[in-house]
Amino acid sequence: MSKNNEQEDGININPGLVVLFEALQRVRDIQTELT
Repeated sequence: MSKNNEQEDGININPGLVVLFEALQRVRDIQTELT
């Protein structure tokens, strides 16, 4: 049961981090195109 809860926490946290990473990557891509 404990392991399941930990996995759910990871699943809840990962999407947010993924969205932030994608946003940062897009910003870097734009900066690279401008440079």
